[in-house]
Amino acid sequence: ERDQWRALDNVTRGSANVMDCAMANCARTNCTVPEYDPEQYERGERGRILRRAKATKSKLAHDVKRAMVRGVEGEIRKASMRYFQSYDAKYVAYSAAWETMKRSERPHIGVLKELAASLDLFKLEFEVADLFYKSRDWGYVGQQRNRSPSPIINPGIKHRARHQMVLKLLKVCFGEFFRDDQYCVISRGREEAVNQAIAHMRNPNIQFVAECDVKDFFPSAGEVGGPFGSTQALRSQLPMLPQAVIDSSVLSSGLIAEAAIHEGMEALSHCPHAKTGMPQGSALSSYLAELIMSKIMADAETLAPWGTHMISYVDNIGLFGGNADVFNGMLEPLVVSARNSSYGSFDFLRSQSIRH
Repeated sequence: ERDQWRALDNVTRGSANVMDCAMANCARTNCTVPEYDPEQYERGERGRILRRAKATKSKLAHDVKRAMVRGVEGEIRKASMRYFQSYDAKYVAYSAAWETMKRSERPHIGVLKELAASLDLFKLEFEVADLFYKSRDWGYVGQQRNRSPSPIINPGIKHRARHQMVLKLLKVCFGEFFRDDQYCVISRGREEAVNQAIAHMRNPNIQFVAECDVKDFFPSAGEVGGPFGSTQALRSQLPMLPQAVIDSSVLSSGLIAEAAIHEGMEALSHCPHAKTGMPQGSALSSYLAELIMSKIMADAETLAPWGTHMISYVDNIGLFGGNADVFNGMLEPLVVSARNSSYGSFDFLRSQSIRH
């Protein structure tokens, strides 16, 4: 056996001896030698890079948060620039984006390093995204709803990486701003929100329920006063994000327009806010939606004469209470808070009445 392995070494070094070749074949037959797997190697390489990159990314993001706490605009700007120009932060974002994609749509894992090096959040990305329409004609038995379908974006890995990079910074800066009655971004999900609603309905002290759904929430996010209101509104509320990052990675500029062009003119006719608001379907838009709704709900509670139970999932709020007067005392403050929001002017759909 030792002679066979020596013969295999000789053949590997270039020997053409007939006996060496025969014994080398015996060595290959008798012993299973693990073959080189490029993808497995790249996964190991990714793990080694991530261990270092996550620590660097976390430090840079917390530097931005500390600058925000001190309130010095120059420090915030410098810290955020260091974060958005960091290769490690970009690689972590691309790795997270790669994980969120379907296996059939993922690029080879080996190209993540090259893609991360080329990422520039200060420039628009015109990678074509998939656009599809989700029907909103569901409703209660006996009711007819004539609502236009909701445009949903399925972005590619470049857009996903941009969203993930902004999202990871916002999670550090706004991690403690969310409420216990919000269920989208704090790792509980839609099913837990439904279970909580069922628990409220089983409470004998709760007799009424109402659904409050914001009309065209994602297309109108940030729209305050004029064609450039989106950037101004979001810039004042998200000071850790440079204006160029808001334009290229937060708002729908470029992304929905490219998707609509890809789908054709019919898609454009369904997308009146093609260059405003936030793209519905990305992880970043859901996070920002709950951040905005948490502020609206908190402001409404300060104006309401009575408290009531609320359950929020993205831009939907469920209200639960014991009598109609409590609801009227909470619905109007919600409407006022939504219209006067510092993130934009939002309107609730009033088609849903209070139900027993």
